[in-house]
Amino acid sequence: MGLSSAQARELRARAHRLKPVVQTGAQGLTPAVVAEIDAALDHHELIKVRLAGVERDERGAMADGLCTRLRAERVGLIGHVLILYRQAPEAKPKATRPEGKAKPGGQARPRDRAQGESRRPSPWRQK
Repeated sequence: MGLSSAQARELRARAHRLKPVVQTGAQGLTPAVVAEIDAALDHHELIKVRLAGVERDERGAMADGLCTRLRAERVGLIGHVLILYRQAPEAKPKATRPEGKAKPGGQARPRDRAQGESRRPSPWRQK
């Protein structure tokens, strides 16, 4: 996979406003914690994980092992906070009302973007 430095910088900027969604405990990376991180990556693509109770030299090894296990990219590790990114698989197209059809009891709604399309395209998503 591998992120370029520009892509990593963009992801770190996006992650700046995020709060950690998963926190490890005194027992470290239990299977339940890894499953929760995996589910969060499926749902959000970009998450922060707080590695609490882990010594400084062990955090890097733990982060690398977690990235390998979950097929995710390590965007950054600042203090106890790890930033992870994993591109979500392409979603199945959702059923939408055909263009030009009027809503019940009203006029047709103008569409500024297609259903499911994000406001800003990802610069690292492969086409």
